[in-house]
Amino acid sequence: MTQLSRNTRHYDLLLRICALILDNLLPGEGQSRTRFADLLEDEVRMSTVFEAFLRNFYRAEQSIFRVSAEHIAWDAHCADPAHAVFLPRMRTDVTLRSLGRTIVMDAKYHKKTLSRFRDGPETLKSENLYQMLTYLQHIDHNTPAAAKAEGLLLYPRVTAQDLRLDYTLAGHRVRVCTLNLDQPWTAIHQDLLTFLN
Repeated sequence: MTQLSRNTRHYDLLLRICALILDNLLPGEGQSRTRFADLLEDEVRMSTVFEAFLRNFYRAEQSIFRVSAEHIAWDAHCADPAHAVFLPRMRTDVTLRSLGRTIVMDAKYHKKTLSRFRDGPETLKSENLYQMLTYLQHIDHNTPAAAKAEGLLLYPRVTAQDLRLDYTLAGHRVRVCTLNLDQPWTAIHQDLLTFLN
């Protein structure tokens, strides 16, 4: 990767776009033909893009919260300290901190927001809720008691149904929302700021 200096940092976005295009070229039929991979079908890559978009949006468009992707320590005690190295690292997608509030935001990009088991009703993906609750329970060790951490699971809207769900789970406020990315920028901007309320 090219090293950018203070004088050339404005090329960063352009270089990242070029790298994205190069990484997603697939061989096509015929001589020296290529085609571009369908990025929207790649949930892993789109999750990374969505997460970075949210983190950068909140850094640029609001001034109440300090925005970061935090590493959270496990509240774990090991009889042998060498065992601690086998615990996976916990890293939030977006953590917003102010004097009175901490919001842990988990950006999820799925082709389907809800899941269905057999013939049952559509429900939230349990693994996403479990992950959020784990973050919230462990981040509380770094959060003043008066500012109990809140969670926000945020998905791009993929159906006509717009989710605005609000729960209290294990003493934490947890919201699940969808963001319609197929609307004018002013509406996206407003929705993203509304999620901080």
